Amino acid sequence: MMLRKLFSKVKRKVESKIKKWELDNKKYKTTEMSVADLLHIHTRNGELLRCDIVVRYLAIEENYGKNDYGFSLYAKMQNARKNYGYADTAIEQFKELMKSYEEVGYDKESGILLDRNLGLIDGSHRIAMALYYGIDNITVNITSFDHPIDYKIDWFIMNGFTTDEVKLITQKYKELLKKNNKPFSCVIWSPAVEYANDIIEDLKVYGEVVRVKEYEFKQEQYENIVRAIYKIDDIESWKVDKKLEHMRECNPGIVEIDVRFSDPQYRLKRVTGLPLSTVGERAKSALRTKYKSLITDYYFDIILHIADNIYQSDYMREVLDNQIVFTEMINVFEKYDYAFAKTDVPYMPDSFPDKVPVGKDVDVLLRREDVDSLKREIMDICKKYDKYYIVVKETDTGVQIRMNGGYTDLSC
Repeated sequence: MMLRKLFSKVKRKVESKIKKWELDNKKYKTTEMSVADLLHIHTRNGELLRCDIVVRYLAIEENYGKNDYGFSLYAKMQNARKNYGYADTAIEQFKELMKSYEEVGYDKESGILLDRNLGLIDGSHRIAMALYYGIDNITVNITSFDHPIDYKIDWFIMNGFTTDEVKLITQKYKELLKKNNKPFSCVIWSPAVEYANDIIEDLKVYGEVVRVKEYEFKQEQYENIVRAIYKIDDIESWKVDKKLEHMRECNPGIVEIDVRFSDPQYRLKRVTGLPLSTVGERAKSALRTKYKSLITDYYFDIILHIADNIYQSDYMREVLDNQIVFTEMINVFEKYDYAFAKTDVPYMPDSFPDKVPVGKDVDVLLRREDVDSLKREIMDICKKYDKYYIVVKETDTGVQIRMNGGYTDLSC
């Protein structure tokens, strides 16, 4: 018995040192995740497992005059978590954080910390802030170790919160879960478009269909769209090419569906290290199995694709309905002598310049002495699109400005 206790103690010390080394040396995966996904990852059967986020949210509400009890709940929680008297310091620091968000906004360099199962280790203040300020996506650092933390409602009951206080927390987390239950994006690929109505009816078994939209493309546009949608997933490029080979005999159209799952039920997708809705996974598997016998020259996954999570869903919608207002940039060009090149290529949308091509570039020719000035003005416009990562590459012949996310290039 003594040896077992000694072994456990040594094991805990070793694990603690390994965790500290990993964090000190930043040996973790950094990526971006949807705040809605993060909230539902910490939910089981409709119950929120991290009610500490909700208490922080209620404190933010009181800071802006939305209630008169948020800080008292926050103080009670912090005193129970640490020690009595800690709450005053915690409230002061929290108010400073809120002030920082007001003045400079969310800092993407400040990532929250998750364990290898996507359980929250550190960052509940920032999640609460993101929920309140309507920040869709935040940076996350995913470690390689387990670090489970339990803040179910049981914790609050056991730590002296009154029945009325527990009700306030429970009501708010139910409200937040409902508000952040965002729809998943599903696309029906061209070989299965003729069965779209039947597929939509079957999808209703799994969730509420809230939107259906049909798209028609030129062939090259269609292939760029397919590649762009799979760009964010873990599909190897040769597999995407193989899918496209089996789609080319069909009219290049897509039906996009938004479907809301009442309880997405996430699991960790080991290949990507990101969340995957098991409800969406089941729906994909069942519908592919049902309809594959109806598809001529069937190849795996040329019937439909459902996003793994909300983050991917938002991305897919951006690919299909590019939100970049290119005409705003054209107004800037009018100050210069310029010309567009390659506007008659097959991938250019008929609606150009209102719409720009996905996965391709728009070439602009202008005087060399005007490049730096135009670059500054274009960058000022690009910064408005905070869902995109802006990448600038300078060459001997000009400047390429890439807006990653929608996979749209604007090359000057």
